[in-house]
Amino acid sequence: SRPNALLNAVCRAFAGSGSMTVSTTAVHSSAHALALSGAVAKVITGFVGDTYPSPRPNRLYRELAEGRPFEVEMWSLLSYTQRLLAGALGQPFATTGSM
Repeated sequence: SRPNALLNAVCRAFAGSGSMTVSTTAVHSSAHALALSGAVAKVITGFVGDTYPSPRPNRLYRELAEGRPFEVEMWSLLSYTQRLLAGALGQPFATTGSM
């Protein structure tokens, strides 16, 4: 698919640089290339792991708490989308009842 092709091209172009911050709802399946390539310094997300055949942790992220393979900023999916909406509306913040 085009999104997967773009993701792989970005990983190849920035491999080993650790220079990017990526915002995505989930890091799973083909997005593991971000960690494997070393292109990413920080990921803003709601989930990191595997989704097939069922949601579970991935060994690739066993040192995530120590900032390896990248720093992670975890958000609930509701807070994540409200944050994006606030930015799209030009608001400096969003009030939420989510954890």
